Amino acid sequence: MFPTVPSDDQSRYLAMLCLPNLSDFYTCYPRMEALLTFNAQNATGHYSLDLGNSCEFAVAQRLILLDRWEAVCNKRRQRVDISATGNRSQLRNENHQGRPLLLRVRSVAEWSLPEYGIFELDYVSCYRPPARAKPLSDELWESLMVSMYNCKEFRPEDKLKALRSISHLIFITCMHMRQMVGYFKETLHREEAFVTFFPRVVDMHNSKQFTVRFDSQEELQRLRGRLGFVTSFPFLQPENTTFVLNLKYNDQRLCCSMLVDLALREKFGNLREYSMVSEDGVADPMTMGVPRGWADFAKLPS
Repeated sequence: MFPTVPSDDQSRYLAMLCLPNLSDFYTCYPRMEALLTFNAQNATGHYSLDLGNSCEFAVAQRLILLDRWEAVCNKRRQRVDISATGNRSQLRNENHQGRPLLLRVRSVAEWSLPEYGIFELDYVSCYRPPARAKPLSDELWESLMVSMYNCKEFRPEDKLKALRSISHLIFITCMHMRQMVGYFKETLHREEAFVTFFPRVVDMHNSKQFTVRFDSQEELQRLRGRLGFVTSFPFLQPENTTFVLNLKYNDQRLCCSMLVDLALREKFGNLREYSMVSEDGVADPMTMGVPRGWADFAKLPS
């Protein structure tokens, strides 16, 4: 019944007082944790939800509701559709029971949420910092990083949960992101922290300050797959960036179109070391070059 309790802190606190002792609280908390730590004001991140658990089922419901609300806002404001499948959804990489959800439905909005199985997805909010957003001062951010470092008794996963819970309250700079990416040793933790705070960066034009901290192109490719290829596109500093695009997906076709259009406006020779592999695995070296017509999104192959 916990998902029916209002989500304000006071109501949840009073509800948990119903547990008779600390032992019962520790028994119940792991099943309630997903709902208690869910931050609707910055929902960007990866989720693996057991739909047989009522609290995690409630988180899935909230994500789908939030997705539909953002989709309607984007359509009303006539924003370009940058979703993976052209359905204006903020959800990416949706899987249920280990199978891609898009094999069954075109959009998660058409899916009747079952009460069983593992629902795994990435959520990427379209929210961005307002024009006059002020980031944390360097001194305060460094103090936060030092405090996390000194808390050696806590696991990196716990530190990530704490950061996510306050992420909607702060904005950061690219240099702050660079410092945080360098703080986490494990690739999984580094990627999760990066994804959580990506929508909170106020000076995205300096994004190369933090992208150089990643060890490999494979890691950057995974991040683009989670955040979206258009969302993470380096609009102001695209030079020396390697792209691997699957033209089956809407946002990756849009990314390809932007690259060709940018090359036409600057210098077409800026596109280098390109090739194309068809669905049957046949490689095309594109000896005639990248078709200039691909600057028109409608003329891209799919």
